[in-house]
Amino acid sequence: MCRASRNTTIGAVGRSVELHGAEVRVSICRREHYPRSVAVVTGADITYPGGFTTRIRSELAILRKSGVEADLLVVPEARHWPRVSCSRPLFELAGGLCRSVRVWLAPPHANRVSLGGIRRAYLAARVRRWCRARGVRLVHLHGPDPGSLGAHLVGGGLEVLFEPHGILPEEQLMLGHTSTIDLARDQDRRAAQGASRLLVVSSRMREHYHGTYGVPTECIHVLPSVVDLQWAAAADSTDRMEARGALGLRGGPVLLYLGSLHAWQEIDTTARLCAEVIRRRPDAQVLVLAGAPEQEIRGVFSAAGVPGRRMVVRGVPHKRVPELAIAADVGFLLRRPNVVNEVASPVKFAEYLALGIPVVTTPHVGDCGEIVHRHQVGLVTDPWKDANVGDNLDSLVTTVLADREGVRERCQAVAREQLSWQAGGLRLLDALGIASP
Repeated sequence: MCRASRNTTIGAVGRSVELHGAEVRVSICRREHYPRSVAVVTGADITYPGGFTTRIRSELAILRKSGVEADLLVVPEARHWPRVSCSRPLFELAGGLCRSVRVWLAPPHANRVSLGGIRRAYLAARVRRWCRARGVRLVHLHGPDPGSLGAHLVGGGLEVLFEPHGILPEEQLMLGHTSTIDLARDQDRRAAQGASRLLVVSSRMREHYHGTYGVPTECIHVLPSVVDLQWAAAADSTDRMEARGALGLRGGPVLLYLGSLHAWQEIDTTARLCAEVIRRRPDAQVLVLAGAPEQEIRGVFSAAGVPGRRMVVRGVPHKRVPELAIAADVGFLLRRPNVVNEVASPVKFAEYLALGIPVVTTPHVGDCGEIVHRHQVGLVTDPWKDANVGDNLDSLVTTVLADREGVRERCQAVAREQLSWQAGGLRLLDALGIASP
């Protein structure tokens, strides 16, 4: 069973920790030992420039600044092996932020869950031996499928921080992989109950692990998907007008869709809502920043009633998103009601707010709706049920245009205080046993 922390403060050791440019004071709150070394273990393809890589790199930076040495242990799926088979490029990818990088091949498998218990047990034993040989007692086990390794890793003298980035058994059920559900749930249960602590991305996910597996809430820390504020540093009013000019956008309100064409992104519904705004405000425009063919994107919006002349579509790398996205007045983040979405924490939400863009979302996206409602940084609506969604959107646009700078500042304050690595870094340190004062 997950064990509550047995913290005994042995003096507050002041330490200045710089998190991406922000200065934060932390102190060391010791248990029975101070975790001077942490093994960060993941099965993710960290060569992919997405959320997993950003989260791990940011963790390594925070650990380094806090004086904790970290080793990165990568146990990738076989299909990722060609990209992550060499430790040196991974070390460079991690920015030299860790003491060492080790790559161990996970066994081939038919799907994400059925990984072969014997082979996974072997990998877990290898991680334990490696940690013992180097005096590492704390392991931070990341997703995307940490349960399959965590089920074999917990115990054996290691302190394990188990971080499931989602609820994989329920995802498998939604995908129709019913033959593996029992195995996935058993692995998740064993990993969650055997870990020292859990780190999850939303309060709803905390409720899920407490209600489903009986993990005590005091053992579950919450760290949502957060953003590096330096990434969004270009978001000021001058750059915003420059971005509009560069994109050829006129003076009307700009509606932003940032994402892909995956079905769960609900781009069809987003297009329909954009059309609702344009019907009420003919000067409104749509900006789409997506990694998909332009013609395919235009086809989706055209089918919903958005005129082609009112659209601008760009495909840009993630690091260049801020310089164009700041042209927008409203962003869209829609999800349908299901158990997977209900516990989620899309990093896109933090990115919108960090850029000063209020968000149109649904009540089914983890804690996002509650944050929007509490801080008045957008609109929470159910577009599949709300008959007045068009009028509510128009009211939001009116409010934003009436005080664009005030709305921008409010959004950025929420991102800075709740959804940035500058704030989230302290939550991570606390989950690892390095507590803030």
